Amino acid sequence: MTEAAEGTVGSYTGTIYLTQEGKREQKIVASASGDITGQLPAKDTAAQVVTRIDAAFNAYTDNGGKFTNSTTEAEVKAIADAANINSDYTIEYKPDNTTATPEFKGFAVTKATVKASGSIVATFLIKKGDASTERAVHLTIDQLSQSITEAKDAANAALADAEWVKTLTNATNAAAVKTQIETVVEGYTVTIGTDFKNTATATAAGTITATVTLDKAAGETDADKIVFSISISVPAPAATPAP
Repeated sequence: MTEAAEGTVGSYTGTIYLTQEGKREQKIVASASGDITGQLPAKDTAAQVVTRIDAAFNAYTDNGGKFTNSTTEAEVKAIADAANINSDYTIEYKPDNTTATPEFKGFAVTKATVKASGSIVATFLIKKGDASTERAVHLTIDQLSQSITEAKDAANAALADAEWVKTLTNATNAAAVKTQIETVVEGYTVTIGTDFKNTATATAAGTITATVTLDKAAGETDADKIVFSISISVPAPAATPAP
């Protein structure tokens, strides 16, 4: 047998024998010499390994596979490794560079949110000896869905955000509260009730209270609508330094 190498086919010869219990071994004559011959496929080149990797990730998503915010480096690399079936190359992640650009990291995740999809950039090195070929694979993480309960929890968390609360004054109105909620809620209409009240003054702290309604869309079920009350402490204005 001649082993296959990168870009070069191998070959083999052999003889087939059939054995049946209690009977003599029979030789199958496949040629005048009784031998069989054939070729072994050539080992993949680096470019062919790249093609197999790309095809593997396409097949993964085409068959319903999903990447998420919690997808690990090992899970992504396993897909690439499974595609490397006929080569002398190894696959490893590119070492991280100091720059923040995803292509300069071996494995970089931009997490999906309820507002936008996310991404994974997996940068592989396909190596054999001193030879190395780089391939960056770009994967998509679907935008997150948000249940009505998750939307309410996100709204309350946004209204409790310490940095946002520092910006509140006696002039903060219903529109400002609505805008803050809309930064974390997707797919729901936000309505601030007419009971909105801000008791803060130009010289004293106060409280913002209101009824908030989150509604999925007209014609949806009651399960897609929720009404809840909010209460936010408005800090006292900073003291004006004495002249």
